[in-house]
Amino acid sequence: MNNEPTFLRPSFTAKIATYLQKGFKVNVYSEEKQGLQQLIEDLRQSCPENTHFIRLNMRSHAHSFESYLMALSEALHLRTSPQNLRTALVEYLDQHPEQCIQLCLENFDQLSEKQIETQKVDKQGYNLDFLTHLNSFGNNPRIALLFTSSRLLNTQELYIGGTRVRGSKIDVRYREHLPKLDFSEIEAYLQKIAPPRVVSVLDQKPPFYTVLVAEIAKHNDPAGLMHFIADSLPVDAALSIASFQGYMAHWKNEYAKQHQHSTDLLLNDWSKTTRHWVRRALRLVGIGKDLSLAHRLLRGFVAVLLLLILPFWGKVMQIGQWLYSLILNLMES
Repeated sequence: MNNEPTFLRPSFTAKIATYLQKGFKVNVYSEEKQGLQQLIEDLRQSCPENTHFIRLNMRSHAHSFESYLMALSEALHLRTSPQNLRTALVEYLDQHPEQCIQLCLENFDQLSEKQIETQKVDKQGYNLDFLTHLNSFGNNPRIALLFTSSRLLNTQELYIGGTRVRGSKIDVRYREHLPKLDFSEIEAYLQKIAPPRVVSVLDQKPPFYTVLVAEIAKHNDPAGLMHFIADSLPVDAALSIASFQGYMAHWKNEYAKQHQHSTDLLLNDWSKTTRHWVRRALRLVGIGKDLSLAHRLLRGFVAVLLLLILPFWGKVMQIGQWLYSLILNLMES
């Protein structure tokens, strides 16, 4: 395999990357499990060297504006916590005159949902000023914003912090629905993530590609299924098509059983390289794709950890919010 970036949707990624490099605000929306996470990672990899790509998951910060600002300041390596979004970004750009910023606010619709539990929200900061700051960056070509969401972010009034904000709207230049993967994209992606011996067999047996691509294209989680089966594809070119179809049915059934406890879902915000090596490590210790043992070990580890920190719970609570934001930022960066 070559060392070129492995993009799931090369053409679409290039289009969104061009918008961001011009400093535009973009909303990309999609249903779950269609590869939106992969798109964000691909956009990060495609950034020019003079661009700082920041990825903040608003699902983690929807209940606390302070948590959001702390994560933002950590990502920008600021010594002090800023008062608001605009102050943070302008301060960074003043300190780095050659740099640009691409800020990805992932799951932004989690912040604007009416159903959010308002009693748990630190409302201070999530207000009309917050949206005004977001909109003001349209005048700064060095700042681009990417909003990802499960639905279109329209110009109607938004619920910020669980409360309807009158007169609020997001000024977005481009709104793009994540397109469905086509057959050529699936085939190209498989060729890049599968081991070389597997790719060699698939090249020798085009009907195998036909079966694979068709099944992946109609699956409700095509990207996840590809990563799930990539290392398990057969290396026997003499295998019959019927047998290969049988394998495909088996993999789909196994994925349906196990995806709730899939390592890829637990590590959803981690990079593709990290997920790959975690899967390899699990297989080396004999866990493989059956993650039930991993799930039990994880629960046991958490239980022991709670017993150890219980006597120091008061101190833990004092630093908990800071540590939580730091870890999330490390996972999102």
